[in-house]
Amino acid sequence: MIVAIVQPFKLDAVRRAVEAVPNFCGITVSDCRGFGHGMVRGETGDDVRDIAIGARPMQMPAPTPAVRREPAVDSAVVDFTPKVKLEIAVATGAAADEVVRVIAQAAHTGRRGDGKIFVVKTERVVRIRTFEEGASAV
Repeated sequence: MIVAIVQPFKLDAVRRAVEAVPNFCGITVSDCRGFGHGMVRGETGDDVRDIAIGARPMQMPAPTPAVRREPAVDSAVVDFTPKVKLEIAVATGAAADEVVRVIAQAAHTGRRGDGKIFVVKTERVVRIRTFEEGASAV
């Protein structure tokens, strides 16, 4: 199972990209909200550097003490960012690798907040309509 959190404006590009993957079976899309490391550390978007996919992230300089903020721990204080969550079931590891690659390419802007992709092992799949199980149910 591939779970990807991406920017909402990238949804159409990602959808077109995964539809082009051979044996693509379908996708579930949900609106969601969240925040990442930058929000917790109080970083602004001013220090964002563009990096290529697969490149090693550059170490960002620590903010000066005058600008340093305490981490936001109260959810009422944090501004949640709108995102889109995609869930895609695949039958093989090779298919998962290809789906991850095309999502990363289609969703990439190089800016903070591009999102994350998680690959999760699925123990069991059952197609409700036919009661098929396993890879044929995907």
